[in-house]
Amino acid sequence: MFEEADAWVAQCVEYDIGAQAPDRETLVQRMAAVIGLEAETSLGLTGKLFDGVPEAPRKFAQIWEDCAAAAESKEIAREGGEKIGIDFALCA
Repeated sequence: MFEEADAWVAQCVEYDIGAQAPDRETLVQRMAAVIGLEAETSLGLTGKLFDGVPEAPRKFAQIWEDCAAAAESKEIAREGGEKIGIDFALCA
């Protein structure tokens, strides 16, 4: 997560999935929702988690490596009770 202009932005490190919001709390909720939707959609269409979702640009992996020590975790409950773990880090 990082602040850009007057919005907060989150970008997945592994897949090109992102969200924006006016504050960090809303951003975490939106990002969790978007990741959950991408997971369900890819499973429904291809049977594989995140199949068809492009990789994230490499620069986001580097940003994560520079700030991952301050990560917080969140789990998304999917249909059937399975959960997806997400780690968020505040990056500058």
